[in-house]
Amino acid sequence: MVNTKTTVSKKVLAIVLAVACMVAFTPAMAFTSSAHAASWKVSPTKATVYVGKYKTLKSTKTAKWTSSKKSVAKLTASKGKTVKVKGVKAGTATISVKYKTTTKKIKITVKAVTKVTAVAVANYTTGDDTAVQVGDILKATVTPAGAAVTYQWMADGTAISGATEQTYKVAGTYAGQTITCKVTGTGAYSGSVTSTATAKVTKAAVSTVTIKYPTTAQNTSTNALYQVPYVGDTLTATAKTASGQVLSDVTYQWYYGSTAIKGATSASYAVTKDVLGQKLTCTVTGSTGVTGTASDITKAVSNEVAVSAVKSAVAVGGTMETAITPTQAANDVTYQWSYATTKSGTPGEISGATSATYTAAKAGYYTVTIAMKAGSTYTLSATKTAQFAVAKTTLPAVTSKNVTAAAALTARTTNQVSDNVQIAVGTLTKGTDYTVAWKKVDADGTVTDATATTVDDTTYAIAAGDVGYSVYAVVTGKDNTDYAGATVESAKYAVTGKVGVTVSGTPTVGSTMTAAVTGDGTGTYALTSNDYTIQWYRVKTVNGATTETAITGATATKYVVTSDDMGYTLKAVVTGAKNYTGSTANASASKATTAVVTALTLDQTTGAVGSAYTITPVTTPAGATGTYTLSAPAADTTASIVESTGVVTITSAKSGTYTVTFTPSGNYSAASGTTVTATFTVA
Repeated sequence: MVNTKTTVSKKVLAIVLAVACMVAFTPAMAFTSSAHAASWKVSPTKATVYVGKYKTLKSTKTAKWTSSKKSVAKLTASKGKTVKVKGVKAGTATISVKYKTTTKKIKITVKAVTKVTAVAVANYTTGDDTAVQVGDILKATVTPAGAAVTYQWMADGTAISGATEQTYKVAGTYAGQTITCKVTGTGAYSGSVTSTATAKVTKAAVSTVTIKYPTTAQNTSTNALYQVPYVGDTLTATAKTASGQVLSDVTYQWYYGSTAIKGATSASYAVTKDVLGQKLTCTVTGSTGVTGTASDITKAVSNEVAVSAVKSAVAVGGTMETAITPTQAANDVTYQWSYATTKSGTPGEISGATSATYTAAKAGYYTVTIAMKAGSTYTLSATKTAQFAVAKTTLPAVTSKNVTAAAALTARTTNQVSDNVQIAVGTLTKGTDYTVAWKKVDADGTVTDATATTVDDTTYAIAAGDVGYSVYAVVTGKDNTDYAGATVESAKYAVTGKVGVTVSGTPTVGSTMTAAVTGDGTGTYALTSNDYTIQWYRVKTVNGATTETAITGATATKYVVTSDDMGYTLKAVVTGAKNYTGSTANASASKATTAVVTALTLDQTTGAVGSAYTITPVTTPAGATGTYTLSAPAADTTASIVESTGVVTITSAKSGTYTVTFTPSGNYSAASGTTVTATFTVA
């Protein structure tokens, strides 16, 4: 028998438990759903997309994507964690991203793009865009200026691996090939264009080789040990073309005497004791894309040790320092310091003063003498002593001014060739209390003598050889005065060169104008194409008002006149850079005109009576635009001419002269008058 009461109770209990579970778990489920939504992220929250280009949108969950305006911003997918949106046309749209019951929005702004229309390649090394040789640096300039693009340089149409910068240094591999640059717009710019091909790359030629020595206290032009190679030194050879271009596509071979040094086939060579007493030669030979051979030779390799003063004048309490050449022999040297009250006095040894440095305890004259330790592989040279002078009284500070073209002695920050720099040392008298030596220092810190003519020692006339350097005066106290041994330097005056430009050429359509750029620097810092920028302008004066408009992309020394230049004067403006400053301009002597037609010729000039002829004219230059007319003998009523091409048709030639007249138009004009003629004679 079934216990009905118990069964009912169990059913009720089950229902109660089920309800309780639902009540208990519903908040947890709601919390889980809410937590998932809270951890869901979409990026970015807003973005700019350009027409025709894409932007990647991301979701941390698989979501549904929709665009409010597909005509503006179109999605590549409707579901997923990652989709792309494509800009269709300028405007705004909202991308909705839905995950479960939650929706997030991304604001998309679509902007129009600017098309890249042109790219020009210029020879940045020489400034001559009509020729390219191995090692030249080419530079691409896009139109419109400032467009964001990627670059790909090509040789005979094939991409050059890794050549993806705005400039490209032509490798020897591509001798005999033409170079082009393809640019592709990015971001707000679209389209791809390729430059006109350069002339075929010619091989470079080795002209000179220069061996560079380590920079040491002894390696100065005024020292007898100047450019002497020492055992342990590392020498470096540099090969250049006649124009000063450094070459890399070359091979090296070092020699001692006439014997090749095994394995010494790189630009640098570490001098060994095996070549002691020998003169070293580095011979450089052109390799891929480079021709020719050149050499440089050293003085005999030495192992003689010399000592010099790092600074020959110090103040009382200052440390006097020595320098050993070669530096690798410093541990093989012993020192002994001596002292004298006057420069001509006999120095006496200072007990215990046997270090490489010594602190000056009092004013006077100090001498250090070196000797070689037993067993050293080096020997002592004649330069075994170095002298120091310690002043009793320090020199006043040096005041200096650029006094060029100034009514008063006012300072100038721009110092150029022929400027005068003047110094004063307190109230002291030059020649009585001190001497002056003018120096110049380059960007690497190398100091050399400034050798231009000085006006009176205290005034220095800046010379062309000072461009790129900083010029300054070193003042030294006179011997046997209270200032003996004291030194002080003036401010350093950075010297820049001036640029100049001269425009030549006849400004007719199709002709080439040339800007010849000059600079007043010489030697190391003579003007190169890296020292200036150039910009061509169209200039027009109307009612006394002159306007100048920069010609887009016209930034090379040569410029080909176009029809857009007609009626304008062409002007080149050169602005100094690097070691040169200032801006200078020069313009063509006359306004740009049409191309001049200098002659008209016929393919036939004589004929026979009664014969039929078809005569074709040719202009010089060929292809000139204009109209043709025909003057035929009165008896010939059948002769005709096509005005646009000038082709003459004669059915039955009559005796006399047929004259073809060409009237230039458009971008062409006549050399003399308004027309050009040619004749066909029938006898």
